[in-house]
Amino acid sequence: RITGHNYVGGIVGNNYSDITNCHVTPTVAIHAVQADASSHGGIVGYGQYGNVYYSTSGATLTTADASQSSSYGAIVGHNQGGYVKHCLAIGATVPAAKDNTYGAVCGDSYKYGDYPFSIEANYYINCTVAGTANATGVGINGADLTTGTTTTKRIVPAYAITTGNAENFSIEFDGGTISAGGGITFYDAGFKYDDELYAAAGQTVSLTLSTQSMLYDATGYQASAGTLSGTENPYTLTMPTENVTISVSDWTPTGLTIDTDGNYLISSTDDWNTFCNYVASGTTFSGKTLKLNADDITVTDANMVGTDDSHMFSGTFDGAGKTLAVSIGTAEKPFADRFCGPFRYTLGATIKNLRTTGHTTPLTSTPAAWWVATVRRASRSRT
Repeated sequence: RITGHNYVGGIVGNNYSDITNCHVTPTVAIHAVQADASSHGGIVGYGQYGNVYYSTSGATLTTADASQSSSYGAIVGHNQGGYVKHCLAIGATVPAAKDNTYGAVCGDSYKYGDYPFSIEANYYINCTVAGTANATGVGINGADLTTGTTTTKRIVPAYAITTGNAENFSIEFDGGTISAGGGITFYDAGFKYDDELYAAAGQTVSLTLSTQSMLYDATGYQASAGTLSGTENPYTLTMPTENVTISVSDWTPTGLTIDTDGNYLISSTDDWNTFCNYVASGTTFSGKTLKLNADDITVTDANMVGTDDSHMFSGTFDGAGKTLAVSIGTAEKPFADRFCGPFRYTLGATIKNLRTTGHTTPLTSTPAAWWVATVRRASRSRT
């Protein structure tokens, strides 16, 4: 904990030089005991034609009396004639101060003689400012600074861009790199910090999306908010005022044949095993149809569909009047795990036109069936 009256900073109290790649964690607390304390900052308290670059702060700033104190910011409290560029306040706490001289990044900033100040490409994320958690519109002087010559804005809140429902799904910015340092890389629009992507509301970012799965090829993507445009890399995303999750919206399984109606054909026990592997990896097949294309495909203890409540089949399975040869458990060695059947776990699935032969031999306490061992909102029909 750092306690002081005026010019108090997590790294430097009174700065006349360059500060680069400095980082203050949320464990650092900076407190003003005196009611009229001034110029407290997570990195620099008072900057006089001194500069701060590529630095991050999660400091907790507190004051004895917000109505009398002034110039509080998670990066710089008071900036006079200096540069504050490519900095990030993340998870910081900044109190209110008189005359709106508080901000998630800077408390206030002014020209000093012949030294103009410059504040560009600064962001804040998940900060509590003037008592408001996850505050927005509070970058400097109690407001955001959105003017500037670059598309990165100046001091604005940033929102995360993350990946959703796909195995080995990666996302990267495609735009040119403006600069990098202190673990932050700034692009033409947006930035990367701690391996996570962020951008400001209204920015249009260029993205490279890719999946590396042996089970399927992604053929479409969707965003939980904002506007995702394009049919191939690079895609463009217009950021909303909230975090965005990008997920796979459509895909084609590898290893299964597709007929002219778009059904995935199960023509052998190997195909059935591939189907089981998809579901076991988290592919639900929701909205898709699989069709049995041969008789006497073998189902045993080792290749039932669905492994648990987090890996269930949710699509449509059309038996097409064909027969599954079921051989699960034996009298000498009954199936002992939970649920026993060709379709072991389903959620909202449709299974129809299916015939089965053979046996399921579970322990007495194990639910078992020739079709579905456990059903979650499923519909079924039989011929």
